[in-house]
Amino acid sequence: MENASQGLPQTIYHAAHPQHLLVLSMERGNFKCNACCRTTNSLSSSPSYHCVPCNFHLHLHCSSLPKFQQFNKHEHPLTIAYAPPQGAFQCQVCGHRGGNYWLYSCKPCRYDAHVHCIDPPPEGAAQNTRGGVGHAVGTSVLHSVTNGNNTAEGSSLTGADGGGGEFWDGVLDALGSILGG
Repeated sequence: MENASQGLPQTIYHAAHPQHLLVLSMERGNFKCNACCRTTNSLSSSPSYHCVPCNFHLHLHCSSLPKFQQFNKHEHPLTIAYAPPQGAFQCQVCGHRGGNYWLYSCKPCRYDAHVHCIDPPPEGAAQNTRGGVGHAVGTSVLHSVTNGNNTAEGSSLTGADGGGGEFWDGVLDALGSILGG
């Protein structure tokens, strides 16, 4: 697992937490991801990003969620929101109420869904069995950063050095190592 962090930047900027840089961690430990609200236990070890002073944590997968997602259960592209509108929301996919974590939303249709219901976590993690599979469309974080357009609207994740291509090469390599691909 130590090799999984090779190529990943030690710090990143993420639009969901603009106050501070997030620091890469391969440490085992308990934390609740601020994006998907899933808890990582002390037995698992996979790359994640943290701001310890703010108690802000992101799984590697969640740190790279695209700004837009196409979902086979809804006709329009969904846009990521880092905070729910007026507190809680009801997920249109699983039917559960959402809390204070990220969602994908279609404002004109008032369609809201948990990020993990739209973009399932990597294989081996707990899967949501209701709904469909999301696919990135339009301007995504990955697209914006890998094209070096770090100031473009929709670019929400870059390496701390402002670069992006090497970062995403590292993310893809690390995910491949973790998933055995």
